[in-house]
Amino acid sequence: MGIAWRSSEELQKLEVSSGLYEDVNDKNIPLHWPLKKLGLGCSCGDLIQNPFKGLFSRLELYLTGHLRFEGPKNEEHIRLYDEANPKGTIQIQEDIPFRIDPNRKLDPENEPPAGPINLKKLGIYESDAIATFCRMFGALPHIIHNLPTLKLQSTRVAELGCISEDRFCQFFTLMENLQVLNFTVGEAFEDDEVLLTLYKILPTNLTTLYFRGPVWLATSEYWTDWLNAFRSLSFLPKLQRLAFVLDLHYGEPDPKFPVTENHEWYSEECPAPTGLLRQVRQECETLYEIARDRGIILEDMPAEPLCDIARCVDPRW
Repeated sequence: MGIAWRSSEELQKLEVSSGLYEDVNDKNIPLHWPLKKLGLGCSCGDLIQNPFKGLFSRLELYLTGHLRFEGPKNEEHIRLYDEANPKGTIQIQEDIPFRIDPNRKLDPENEPPAGPINLKKLGIYESDAIATFCRMFGALPHIIHNLPTLKLQSTRVAELGCISEDRFCQFFTLMENLQVLNFTVGEAFEDDEVLLTLYKILPTNLTTLYFRGPVWLATSEYWTDWLNAFRSLSFLPKLQRLAFVLDLHYGEPDPKFPVTENHEWYSEECPAPTGLLRQVRQECETLYEIARDRGIILEDMPAEPLCDIARCVDPRW
């Protein structure tokens, strides 16, 4: 049963939580509500149909999974799946084209609006955050391509599933209008080289970059390439503000900082041993000096909104 919406002329922030195939019914959010922010939490397997045509300026997805932004409604989607796959079998299919085809016909619900697009900030937190970003880009390219602010947080292990990592790289490079990127990423890619060479696909017009990654990035043979990239004035030439933290750790935790019971279910990420963290911090000092020489202002990472799921920045950093 979908959620029933009642009239409200004052509501500016709305957060909705649902579960597996519970039908968010977001398409029926009244258009006259003066919404500025919409948050969807824990929804899984749903077709999201909220009016992306300029109704609000900020959208946040928390712990959602396998959301779709085009195609049949849930009942029809499940029926077609069951017809195509006999009982006892599982067939995973990619649900958007491999690359953006400018001639591909969008769902009528997703056609670009006649007026301006008001969505300015998109945040996707944990579960299959990166895959969700890819599905949104494929279904709503006119919105994601023009987005000025993006927050992606994915600290779990290899979360992309059936979404091609090449596709993520392709979509990321197309974010020409992105100005502010807040990217927290751990071992979310099956191919480590995607993360190790991430500097190559960062949107070129960024003015603000907040990056948080795994400690092993600074101890890898690719770290020199990152430093050399930041030394080049042609790399992110418009960058004005930078936060860069490498404290995510996948392995044995520091015994002084045991993994909490609540955190263990969500991720294998845990506090790094003190010696390793100190070494990585020292490596990052070199990057900080390079940034200062370019006149880039160094900042702290913004606070994580879901610290019970993904750790906040290690206090030892």
